[in-house]
Amino acid sequence: MWDLIMAPRAKQQGGRHRRRQWAAGLTLAGLTFLIQAQPVASPPPTAIEGYPTELAEALLQRKQAEDEAIKKTASPGLFSFVATNYAWPNGTKLIVAFQGGNFEIWRDIATIAGQWSSVANISFDFGLNPVARSGRTYSPGDPPSVAQVRIDLTASDARLRWSAVGRQALQPEFNQATMQLGALAQTYPLWTAEDKADVLHEFGHVLGFLHEQQRPECKAEYRLEPGPNGEPTIFDVYLRAYNAPPNWTQANLLLANSYTVSGSAHPDKRSLFLYPTPDDIVPGTINGTKGPCYVREKNKRMSAEDIKRARRDYPFKPGNAFGNFVASNIAPLKALASTQGLSAMGRLTEKLERLELAARPLVYVQVAREEDRATGEQLRRALLQNRYVAPGVEKIARKAIPPKTAEVRYFSPADQQVANDVAALATGELGATTAVPIKLVPRDTTKKQPLEIWLPAR
Repeated sequence: MWDLIMAPRAKQQGGRHRRRQWAAGLTLAGLTFLIQAQPVASPPPTAIEGYPTELAEALLQRKQAEDEAIKKTASPGLFSFVATNYAWPNGTKLIVAFQGGNFEIWRDIATIAGQWSSVANISFDFGLNPVARSGRTYSPGDPPSVAQVRIDLTASDARLRWSAVGRQALQPEFNQATMQLGALAQTYPLWTAEDKADVLHEFGHVLGFLHEQQRPECKAEYRLEPGPNGEPTIFDVYLRAYNAPPNWTQANLLLANSYTVSGSAHPDKRSLFLYPTPDDIVPGTINGTKGPCYVREKNKRMSAEDIKRARRDYPFKPGNAFGNFVASNIAPLKALASTQGLSAMGRLTEKLERLELAARPLVYVQVAREEDRATGEQLRRALLQNRYVAPGVEKIARKAIPPKTAEVRYFSPADQQVANDVAALATGELGATTAVPIKLVPRDTTKKQPLEIWLPAR
């Protein structure tokens, strides 16, 4: 569902402290909508920010089409994993790129995001180079496969913050940024504990976390129809208190309401994903301050249940359950979706294709000589255009003897078909050279292993 934020912020400028601002907001499944009010001395602005109405409506339409298609399949149970789980494969290394910002803010964001890697079997690669003071960046014209997580720090509106949820980042609606931290970039480096908690929160969405307010008992708290004694709906509350556009409010509420969180048996009032309810919004709820999801203070760190959930979704154990599921089930699921004769099945087929993309390993291109780097970059660009995440080209001369012919080395049986496809692509790009798939034994079976394209020495 959606939840509400009230976050005091203080900023120091020129030796003087800016007066505190209180931000109230509406948070969806991975979306955060902030409504900022100035200090009491001046009237609050009427601007509400977050996903534009059109984007929220597009996401809702996609979700509804997918849900409807699943209901109409001959075996809806087969699609339950696809429909209800937003997590990445266990042991995944997510490639992260920035638009805007500088080394300092990239480094601090990476440090905060690393807290998730300390409790769960997932990691982030920001491409940081402390010596060159550089990091991985992207431009609007780059293909989405340049990085699974693309963070926009350039937004001029200093009230915007949101993130896609888990594999939702692979949807075409997120072909540009998958995370918006422009609001926080505006106040850096004067980040408060709440600012840092906001970054940690957004990276929790990257892992696939929804909000506690999306539990059924929490969603039931929000009054969608007028009460018997004329009590206002939640739509009325936002319209009156913050001049929220009716279409915007409805689109985002319906989108949030289409998701249901799983996890602990009851709402976790200590969760990083449970926001407090501002006083202005309480009248739009059924039980007010006595509701099961009402909290006054904002949580600034992971709760024990948050950590438990992260470890459940990303355990430090060997295996490739996600890849094995895709390898074993994707073909019959696609066949089932394509034979139903339903127009909505197109969206379901797209969802299955995104599942395949998530299961793909990272692809690294290895070259033996610096003179071969241009060929390696050409191959990398071809991989990106074919929706493979290929972080870079590495020189291998010092760490291994280069092969006599091009090889595509893979480490998991579930990746065999992907290795065959990459070998065919590489062969086409390299011309006379034939790339051969080679199966190797992984050193660490708890991590999702990459594919390595080794170009031959010449």
